[in-house]
Amino acid sequence: MRKFIGILFCLAACQSKYDGFHKTSKGLYRKVFVIGDEQIQPVRGSIVRYNLTIRDQNKQIKSVHKNAFLQLNGQDHFFSKIFLELYQGDSVCYIKPDNNQEDDLYYYIKLEKVFSSQQQRLAYQDFVLRSERKELASIQKFISSDTSSYHKILGLYIDKPDSVYRKQRKKGDQLTIKYTGRFLNGEVFESTKMLEKGFQFNYGDPGQVIKGIEIALSMMRAGEKSKIILPSYLGYGEQGSSSGIVPPYTAITYEIELVDVQ
Repeated sequence: MRKFIGILFCLAACQSKYDGFHKTSKGLYRKVFVIGDEQIQPVRGSIVRYNLTIRDQNKQIKSVHKNAFLQLNGQDHFFSKIFLELYQGDSVCYIKPDNNQEDDLYYYIKLEKVFSSQQQRLAYQDFVLRSERKELASIQKFISSDTSSYHKILGLYIDKPDSVYRKQRKKGDQLTIKYTGRFLNGEVFESTKMLEKGFQFNYGDPGQVIKGIEIALSMMRAGEKSKIILPSYLGYGEQGSSSGIVPPYTAITYEIELVDVQ
């Protein structure tokens, strides 16, 4: 069956704007390198182990994740949607087109293993523990190589002096901010540089900014700039970003400017 599907994929790829890729029903483009075991496919709730490399359209590496784990909790989440299409052993590349035509992203994925229900709990607990240790080590390495002086408060690392560690915000404040988000390797994954006046939102409203940014802004005055480092639980968590740009269990850093408070 999958060989037949592969033939259809090949025919579709001939009409794709990306050489060798076919367009999926989810608007992504996919190229299959290795077909795995069609008897073993993850379902919602499964835990999978995988290798992932994200590259930009110039094939420059943005991030690499080896022997990573993910529990497929949300069918509508970017990474869950991808893994629910695959089988154990599949090796593929997905392209996520950039609507602004600035930078398409290439996701090179090898689905190494789908865990059985008996294996899931122990495997996932072990992975979470190793992920937390790995994140902490990467954050400490970043801090040791950076010229800023960071202080840990409320779970995040911020380069503000101790004298201004007090709450400045109240729910409903209208904030204007500018920011650049980076991986710890320095690669930019999001920025407000295209927004002339910055990003405006009401402080405390759900879904506006990630938790770590909200905490940092609570300690900043209008006109201040700050650098922060966020462990994944204050960033995009165990599922990664819904856009698919930030993978699961990934520490990140931001440069933030609080432009105005109304």
